[in-house]
Amino acid sequence: MADLALEAAKAKQLALAGNTAAAGALAREQAAFSAGITGSFGAYLGISWAFALLEAGAIDEAADCAAKALECAGRLPSDRWTFEALIIQAGIELERGAETVALDKLQRALHIGAERDFKNAYSLWQSRRAAELLALALRRNVMSDYARKLITRRKLPAPADARVGSLWPVTLRVQTLGGFAIWINGEPLAKADLPRKPLEVLKALIGLGPGEVSLASLAERLWPELEGDAAHSACEVAIHRLRKLLGDESLLVVSHGAAVLKGADVWVDVEAFRQLAPRVRTQLAVGIRSAPEAERFARELMAAYPGHFLPAEEGTWAVTVREQLRSRFVQLASDLSAALEFASSFQAVVELNRHAIALDPLVEPFHRGLMSGLISQGQKSAALEAFRCCRKLLALNLQVEPSAETYELYRRARQI
Repeated sequence: MADLALEAAKAKQLALAGNTAAAGALAREQAAFSAGITGSFGAYLGISWAFALLEAGAIDEAADCAAKALECAGRLPSDRWTFEALIIQAGIELERGAETVALDKLQRALHIGAERDFKNAYSLWQSRRAAELLALALRRNVMSDYARKLITRRKLPAPADARVGSLWPVTLRVQTLGGFAIWINGEPLAKADLPRKPLEVLKALIGLGPGEVSLASLAERLWPELEGDAAHSACEVAIHRLRKLLGDESLLVVSHGAAVLKGADVWVDVEAFRQLAPRVRTQLAVGIRSAPEAERFARELMAAYPGHFLPAEEGTWAVTVREQLRSRFVQLASDLSAALEFASSFQAVVELNRHAIALDPLVEPFHRGLMSGLISQGQKSAALEAFRCCRKLLALNLQVEPSAETYELYRRARQI
């Protein structure tokens, strides 16, 4: 028994350390020896092997071990191990893409956990997977208060999903896309009477990130009228005032001539977009597998990019960052629109392109995407109105006519 307990702990540690192949191999080997063990120890072993196998990508084997753990747990007077087994099963179903089934397992687990005030779970030790599961609970408003308690206790960083950004419990939350706003411990910070330069430092740390930003770079961009030591001193004073303003100096770490916002206690919308963008790009490169997957990415993209970066900020650095992010959004939205159309998700095509047009009304491909989606749904009058709107915007702002491709869609709309 003692040897099996040690092997179970070893398998979990290997999985957490990223050595998933070794963790999976050990779990497979030891699961055969523990097949006949029941009770709380059998439940613990089943969860341990399932955890290691899940991280190794052996989904079906992990499911078998999790089912055994749940069977053992069901015979015990305490429901602690039922809680654990249901969470690991929810993680397995989420990995399979069965979100509805995952949510059912998760809801049952969180209901037990909230009633018993369980403060942790072996099954939530993998931070990324724990964050994804608890994000699902927040998005679907399932045991949300308890989910937030678990997030806070584990100090889990928010996943790259803008749909949960406003729900995730963090000390500092900052909006920079479409406007500028700050929340500290969930309470909005009124900016009217706040000092200007500390807020500029915060904006620059976000825009020039992610990661550390040198104080020299901040001083050069925010105090161009000063030279050398004077600019550096002004920067240090502003950072000191910013840390006081945030109320928790640990949120902003200054070390070796650089500053960085502390990750797990801070959520910034632009960082969520920056993390989402390569995921969407990678998936587009290998091919969207299904209409629901394409629609999910479209929803995430619209949530992650509600507006342009600090639209009222005219500093050179901010304009540069704004254009970089805008260009990335335009390309992603255009490519994702094509993927949605290929998947016959025409309503999602319409919604994505309407969102994009609201942000960038002079990008003609967005108007074509909207027209194409409306035509595919047989919405003749709406497609013709979309063409008229496009033509008017281009004439008023650029003094040009729509392209031949756009006119071709216009002709198609008239023939509906």
